[in-house]
Formats: sequence, C-alpha cells, structure tokens
Amino acid sequence: MAVDVNLLWYNASVGNSASSQASGAYIFRPNTSTPFSVAPNNNPIQTQVVQGDLVHEVRQTWSSWLTQITRIYNASESVEIEFTIQPMPIDDGLGKELIAKFDTSMQTSATWYTDTLGQEMQKRVRNYRPTWNLTLTEPVACNYFPMNTAAYQETDSVRLTVVGERSRGMGSLQEGSMEFMLQRRLLHDDHKGVGEPLNETVPVRSSLFVQVNPVDSVGTASAQQRFTASSVNNPFQLFFGSVGSDSSWLKSHVTQFAPIVDLPFGVQLLTLRTLEDGQTLLRLSHIFAANEGSNAAPVTVDLSKLFAHGTITAIVETQLTANQPLSTMLQRDRLQWDTTPDPSPPASVAFDPHPINSIADGLSVVLHPLQIRTFIVQLTAA
Repeated sequence: MAVDVNLLWYNASVGNSASSQASGAYIFRPNTSTPFSVAPNNNPIQTQVVQGDLVHEVRQTWSSWLTQITRIYNASESVEIEFTIQPMPIDDGLGKELIAKFDTSMQTSATWYTDTLGQEMQKRVRNYRPTWNLTLTEPVACNYFPMNTAAYQETDSVRLTVVGERSRGMGSLQEGSMEFMLQRRLLHDDHKGVGEPLNETVPVRSSLFVQVNPVDSVGTASAQQRFTASSVNNPFQLFFGSVGSDSSWLKSHVTQFAPIVDLPFGVQLLTLRTLEDGQTLLRLSHIFAANEGSNAAPVTVDLSKLFAHGTITAIVETQLTANQPLSTMLQRDRLQWDTTPDPSPPASVAFDPHPINSIADGLSVVLHPLQIRTFIVQLTAA
C-alpha cells in the first residue's frame, strides 16, 4: 500500500467574526481548514537512509525544530515513525497545532474507527452524528475524536491501522486520509479554566506504529493492533544491578522466576499483586472485542492450574476495583438504565452472572470479549 506521510500545522484561531472562541488547552479550533506544510515552497527535506542487520531507518529533517525517523525492524509487522519536536517557532505571532497526515487511495465511505480507553473501537463518520443532525460550523474540529491507543480505516479487503504510545486527537477530513495531532503551541487562553495559553516549550518525542493487514474472518488486523498496543503502552521494565566479577552471584541466586503458567491466547494478565494481608490480587482480561473475528470467542481459564509455585486455598471474585465482593454488589439495588436497542447495536455479550466466592464454586472461569474479572486469592506454597 502506498501511504504518503506529511507533517503539517494548523494555525490556531484567536477568535474571528463567527466566534470569539480561541483555540486552547480544552478547545481545538483552527482558523482555516487547510493546514500549512512544515517544509513550505517545496523546500528539500534532508534525508538519510541507514540500513542495518536488525533495523532499517529513514531519517528526515523537516526543519530546524522537527525530525522524523521511519524504522522497519526485522520480523516486525509494524513500521515505526518517530517524531522529535523541538519548541515550535512563534516569532511569526501564530499559534501552531502540528499534525502527521497519512494519505492513501483507500475508499472508506467517509468512515474510520478510534478506540475508547483501549477497549472497543468506535465507528466515526465524517460530518455526521448518529443521534442528532449536525450543523457543520467547525469542519476540522468536528471530525476530530480521541484516540487512546489506535485508529484505523478499511475497505472490504484491507485495513490500515495506526497505533500510538499516548492519547491524542485524530480525524479523517478527506477520503482515504487520517491525521494525528503531535504537538500544540498556542498563544491565547481559551477561557475554559486553565487561565493561560497552552504554550508548550518542552521538546517532545512521539511515535506512531503503522500496520497494513487483510480483513479476514479470523481478525488478523485486530489481533495485531491489540498486541501492538499492549506492548507499546505496557513495555517491559528493565532492571540492572552489579553481580561482581565472577559467577558466584548467579550460582547462589534464582535468576529466573515465572509466577504463572502461560495464559490462553487472547487473555491478558492485568494485575498480579501481593496485598498487605498476604493475599494476592489477580485481574484477567479478554483483549478482543465481540466483532473482532474468531479470536473473540469466549476463553476458559482454569485458575487452579494458573500459579506455577502455589495452590489456591481461598478465593473470592470482586468487582473491578476489588473493594467489595461481586456477589454483594449484584444483590444490591442498582440504577436501571434504558436498554432500548440501538438501530445498529453491537454484537451482544452475555457475561457470567455467577461470581466465585469459594473453591467449591469451581476454579474454571470464562472470559467473554473485553471482559475483565478480578479475584482475591489466598495461596499456599506448592
């Protein structure tokens, strides 16, 4: 797939005849729908190609304050694009909102998707709202939505996904195009509570991970998106220490420890933490949504075989934040929500209504798509 990446900036509004509202910390309001190039007048972009045994890089200098490195690692299914952004110049008196714009020839019917807090993907349609008639007054801002981990657009056969390492705004203003906010430096307050302009002067380094996958019944594209988002936003933590000049330390210490056995495909260990009373907090999650192919099938986990060095002697399932038993919460009177079906409801998911309160209830639990289950367990060393 041919993907054209451009770095552009919107001129932040300071208010105009239509509205006195300025762009600021809480308000995104460019004063024109057309962004400006970081490298105007076809100025040459300095480019260096570096090829290595493990990674190939294309290093580009767009200006004195902005560089871009595109990386392809061996055996990686993503292309990493890293942006290093120095303070954006404001000597022209203009506030700037920097974006990376991805243009393709894809025909997507003005539709794209963004995630909600890393969970379900929400359908977005350009210049449209599903529950009211939209009066278009801000053509750029009204097509921007929060992206916490990922966004994608697709045709019947192919999907282009972009995964980010932080929350940001993104939108699609043209067919086959997606754009992602990288940095903002504004000179006027939007009068929404901060009391000062969002005048960012600290250098920023930000990355986007680009993937192209077939659209299939297995959910290949969704799986790659979920695993990439997890590894990018929850990276391995590296620890270092001195072990001396000989190998005696390595011989006298345990250097490998796996507290749990391998989990089934699609199940993520969210929390494994020892509590003050010696109990263990365990939280498991099904990482796929209901409409993400065959990977989204319910998964059964046998907790009795989960811990590699201990046996569960007591267990209670709690609600998500682990401050009360789930059975207690289910017995209480709760707010009754309007569940009138949506005109196009998502695939239904029936969660297990029977919480585990003791070993007698059985230790095999079922995780449905995007379900998170939380347990407090007592372990005895094996």
